[in-house]
Amino acid sequence: MLPPLLSSYPAATDLTLLEQLAVRVRFEPFNGVATAIFLLAILHTFAAGKFTALAHRLQHDHDEAARRAGGATTPSVVAELSHFLGEVEVVFGLWAVALGIAFLAYDIALDRGAALPGGDLRVLALTLYVGIVLVAGAVVTWLVVPLPGGGAGPRATRTPWSAALGLFAAVPIAYLVLVVLHELVKPLIT
Repeated sequence: MLPPLLSSYPAATDLTLLEQLAVRVRFEPFNGVATAIFLLAILHTFAAGKFTALAHRLQHDHDEAARRAGGATTPSVVAELSHFLGEVEVVFGLWAVALGIAFLAYDIALDRGAALPGGDLRVLALTLYVGIVLVAGAVVTWLVVPLPGGGAGPRATRTPWSAALGLFAAVPIAYLVLVVLHELVKPLIT
């Protein structure tokens, strides 16, 4: 049940980072899934502002088209979806769900007797899942959430409290995703 030590991975001397990752993915395929989800989450983090700007532009265009047609303005579904993808909570919540689903598939595969080269790494995978969700929550909040201006005007620098707020906001997300997946979804699948 214990995760293997780094020294138990095949020797990877004089390899580039990508070559070393490929070796570790061959040893434990879940490493590839988690890395891909993590990279997508990082890309989504930097694109969150673009999604929000796109949402405003799409809603404006939708409203203008409605006015030209003489109708009432209504919310645009595409604009609302873009706005949703630009929300900071969605950035780490969406990828927490994706990583949780990947972990659930890994867990079910091992329950059904799949023999993976790295063995049973569920304890490590679960620990990494929680850690990644909490760190992602802290980093995304620190990078994306605008700071309050207060009475003295806008703050010039971010504070550690921004990251702490994101970390604490991510705890219920990680917990709820795991509870829903393991207590509701897994019994329906298995």
